[in-house]
Amino acid sequence: MTEEIKLYKLTPTNDFVFKNIFGQEDSKICLISLLNAILDGKPIITEVTILNPEMPKYDKFTKESRLDIAARTDNGTIVNIEMQCIDTGDLESRSITYASKLVAQHTQMGYSYKSPKIISIWIIRDKIKYGPMASRTHPIEEALMFLNKNASDDYYTQFDDKIRIIFVHLSRFKDNKVLTTINKMMKEWVIFLDEPEEVENKTEAMNIAKNKWIVISGDKELANQLIAREKYEMDKASEIATAREAAKNEGIEQGKKEGKEEGLIEGEKKGIAKGIEKGLIEGEKKGKNEAKKELALNMKNQGLDDTLIAKCLNISIEALENLFA
Repeated sequence: MTEEIKLYKLTPTNDFVFKNIFGQEDSKICLISLLNAILDGKPIITEVTILNPEMPKYDKFTKESRLDIAARTDNGTIVNIEMQCIDTGDLESRSITYASKLVAQHTQMGYSYKSPKIISIWIIRDKIKYGPMASRTHPIEEALMFLNKNASDDYYTQFDDKIRIIFVHLSRFKDNKVLTTINKMMKEWVIFLDEPEEVENKTEAMNIAKNKWIVISGDKELANQLIAREKYEMDKASEIATAREAAKNEGIEQGKKEGKEEGLIEGEKKGIAKGIEKGLIEGEKKGKNEAKKELALNMKNQGLDDTLIAKCLNISIEALENLFA
């Protein structure tokens, strides 16, 4: 009687589990199947060679990097697959950095810069909340790099196709309408990455992948370590998100405060300007009244009556009386 293996809650989206299923020599068939599902025939891959995932430092200023999976296809293309569980807010920058490092690492120096094509694939588990990708909805999107713009208009063409960066958003496959737009193999791999126990072993690649997942998930000590590490990563991501939200709110409050202060200063300036203007008007008015009063007194001292004085000053008798008051 075969002993039943107790499975712990590990998913293939855990980067250690992912690398042990798709990044090993004895499971290359799984990597080939996944790549063909994502690339959908552009190009078709028949063979891969698993490469060392370490990207060496070129000098003391260069940041050392380690890829999740690196491989060379049968046509010489270098493929890198990264499993990204959480949104760190810098995926666009990181993807460009990784792809650029791969170009530098595999470029043959000599009389010409000869480098292979690079395909960098980022499988993203959680929903993207920050950056340009947050507003988009398609589950698989490719970033076009090095565009060439015609000087005469706004028409762009691709300058070079040696670097391809592809993002696979697992959270966007939950829409049933989306599932009808992807190939059958991609649909199977999406189910496997989310709920591996639900997928059917219809192909050799899927059978190997599921068996590897069962073995890893049955190792209690390893499972506990991976769960603890994933919890740490999620807590760290939560702290980053909380700090980002706090900074955003602080920025908004600071903006309001500065806006209020600026408004008060601006209001004070306008008040002063209005006061000066009113003062000038009042002063001018008072000056004219004083001049009229002095002229009216002179006329009265000359013996002119009030009716004639009012007529000469073009004011009413009542206004004249107010001058003398």
